[in-house]
Amino acid sequence: MVLNALEIDPQRKWKGPWRWYEQEMLSCCRPLDAVAEVGITLNEFACLARCNGLTATAVQPRLDSSAREAGIAKFRADLKLAATGKTTMALSYSRKTLGQTGDGHFSCIAAYSEKDDTVLILDVARFKYPSYWISVDLAWDSMLPLDKATGQPRGYCLLAPLPEADPSSLLAPASLTTLTLNKSSWATVSNDITKLLLASRKLTSAADVLTKLASHIASLPTEPLSARPPASPALTTELYPLLAQTRLSSLTAGANPLAPLFFLALFSRKSSLTPLIPLAAKDEVEEMLSEALEG
Repeated sequence: MVLNALEIDPQRKWKGPWRWYEQEMLSCCRPLDAVAEVGITLNEFACLARCNGLTATAVQPRLDSSAREAGIAKFRADLKLAATGKTTMALSYSRKTLGQTGDGHFSCIAAYSEKDDTVLILDVARFKYPSYWISVDLAWDSMLPLDKATGQPRGYCLLAPLPEADPSSLLAPASLTTLTLNKSSWATVSNDITKLLLASRKLTSAADVLTKLASHIASLPTEPLSARPPASPALTTELYPLLAQTRLSSLTAGANPLAPLFFLALFSRKSSLTPLIPLAAKDEVEEMLSEALEG
């Protein structure tokens, strides 16, 4: 719900031409069959958010009564922040505290009323409960029951899209490109490429192998690699012509001059995909990769 509301691109199609997240795409932190059986913890929820392109800050209440007042004060401050739209809050709570059936559950905080000191719970299980208002104190108390999986109280998570760093900033990544695939969508792409390589074992030409892979990558809903605005535009104007002169580029670039860089990463020495290159074409492929690196 949060990923779709924030318009995070899953880098793959859901149905038809539409790219929306669904539960089956969230497999980067725990196997889905295990999640279906026992659910997830607050930290695993934060993990899922981070590997799908969000920042995630998990907050757990302290159980000692002396910390209650300060904890609720911070909770209210975070609710106010979420109400501004600068972040989104997801609550991990016990349904039992609210007099509902079931126990551990996650839902989004849709609104906060400072006047009434209440929060609107946008229950994700709409078939079971509609959205409802509860007091901030009750929302806090619903996070206190211990999660059986961790022995710790539940809590809440503040979520937001990853910020874009100024390219001239010291915080900006020192690269000319950015990988548009997240951990979850990369797993899907990697699996597809593995199958393609295994099905291409009889190919003897590097050109045939690379062309086949390039065709598949070009068919992805989003290019896996995109340009990152560099501090010096001259860097890209020098890089593209050099890449264009390589045999690797002639076979893989297509409409994206950065595609050869993706292939260099795809078949790096430590990549699990490199040993899957068809044996008869492996030497020629590695020669092309080395040529592109030296160029």
